[in-house]
Amino acid sequence: MEQITFRHELKKLLMFLLMYFQFSFFLIIHSKYGMTPKIVNNFFEKFTVITYGIGMNILFGVSSTYHWMCLWFGRNDSKSQLFRIFDHATIYLFIACSYTPWLALVEFGRGIGGVLTIVVWTFCFAGFVKMFFSYKFMKFLQNVNNVTMLNVMGWIGCLMVPSALMTHVPVEAFMLLILGGFFFSFGCIFLVFGNGRIPFSHGIWHGFVFLGVLSHFTALLQHMRIY
Repeated sequence: MEQITFRHELKKLLMFLLMYFQFSFFLIIHSKYGMTPKIVNNFFEKFTVITYGIGMNILFGVSSTYHWMCLWFGRNDSKSQLFRIFDHATIYLFIACSYTPWLALVEFGRGIGGVLTIVVWTFCFAGFVKMFFSYKFMKFLQNVNNVTMLNVMGWIGCLMVPSALMTHVPVEAFMLLILGGFFFSFGCIFLVFGNGRIPFSHGIWHGFVFLGVLSHFTALLQHMRIY
């Protein structure tokens, strides 16, 4: 049983490290040879786009560290459990960082971008509070399912202002963003219901995470030059 657990954690660790280095490689190559129109012109605009890269690196870095902890110390060790909390919390951060470039650089008009930015980062803050604290006045957050909260946060832009997104975001980018959201949400089915019922369900979930990140990453690189 220990052998199976060791192999399982090793596979997950290698998968996250592979995704981390793949996206870093794509980012470097695109920055050097990319041919898309340059729309990022000043420090603020560059910073908002780099925010996405920071969120992605934190997500894969923390997840890789968590699976390394499970591999080295065991899943039930206190250090592994602490990084499990960090692992889940960084998903909220990554979603907020994924939204930021589009909300900051695409001109929605009527302050829609600013409102959505506040909403998304409020979700992120609430997610961190939910993961790390248990204040009585925040107790209602503890009763909210993490997967549900993350999906609502991920789709909040389409739920609040679908017409604004369709009008102001380039069609190709919009389709890639929707496709990425579908990959993330569909993968949650394997995460929540697949454990013990579907073979390799956790690995399948990580596969959908890879496809979701790839879709959003491609949309960003194709439509926003970052240097």
